[in-house]
Amino acid sequence: MKETVDEFLHVDQDRERSKYPSGFWFIQLFNDRKYEWFLRYIKGYVGIYTNPPLIFGSAIHKAKEYFYTYDGDYEGAVEVLEVYLKEREGEFASPKAFTDCLTKGPVMFTTWANTWAEKDKLDFKLIEAEMRLRPQMSNGFKMNVKLDAVVTKISNGMSYIMETKTTGYSVDIAYQSVELQDQATCYLWAIRKERPDLQVIGVLPDIMYKRQSVCRADRPGVVTRSDRELKNFELELIGLFQDMTNRYKKYKAGYPAALLYPHNGAAVSKFGTDYPRIYRAALPPEGQAPEGYKLDPWILSGAMDEYIKEWERCAKTVEV
Repeated sequence: MKETVDEFLHVDQDRERSKYPSGFWFIQLFNDRKYEWFLRYIKGYVGIYTNPPLIFGSAIHKAKEYFYTYDGDYEGAVEVLEVYLKEREGEFASPKAFTDCLTKGPVMFTTWANTWAEKDKLDFKLIEAEMRLRPQMSNGFKMNVKLDAVVTKISNGMSYIMETKTTGYSVDIAYQSVELQDQATCYLWAIRKERPDLQVIGVLPDIMYKRQSVCRADRPGVVTRSDRELKNFELELIGLFQDMTNRYKKYKAGYPAALLYPHNGAAVSKFGTDYPRIYRAALPPEGQAPEGYKLDPWILSGAMDEYIKEWERCAKTVEV
């Protein structure tokens, strides 16, 4: 039975769970911006407001998931997009940012649908939208990975991961970010471990672009990874989680945060930050949140301690 828009949007109430261990966002943040990782996962600071691009990207993802799930229901997908944004209006610090998202969202989605919807029906069979995977490393530790959509090309039986990107800057740069960064590597590593039957050959960046009056939907190419690259990625993951564990334990033993979690202003200036007002400010005493933030009960419950213990248990059996 087809869900209503309200039912569809409330299947997964916990929107932050994708940022918890051990998804790609979690490891990418540690790798690129260790001080932000410290603020989020050790101090437990969560902003009262959310960066508009994050909300907007989630709204587009939800609309596409609905579109794929219900055989190209365009009107329902646009409604999902608009309802989702309105439900999160209180997370926008600026009313103008909310209005901008609500205005450009349907335009970008309509451009995408007009460009690809009918062609995709002829070219691809949907395997699953928002596919969730739990790939296991060689030491038994499991990751959490969620894929936008997995499709199979009707003409040859080969499968692809569709990866949605929205941008107001450059299609080429958006594609290059997928090609050079490790999000695609993580996705291909995960699906080849969990679903080797699908014969997934690459990630297909599905880019929605809007800048002023120019709006288009492009797919510049397919991003692939070799078996060697995927094997090395798993070894890098093992090293990263071990580094994360070592730093966490040293901080809990009394080492200063500045020694363990350095600032990375270059990455912050490029990607933005959830902590612009406190990035270089003095932090309040333990158990208190800075103005404009709240404390994450999941972190306060001591769940990170259990997470680190699980990694240590698995690390004893690491294979290289």
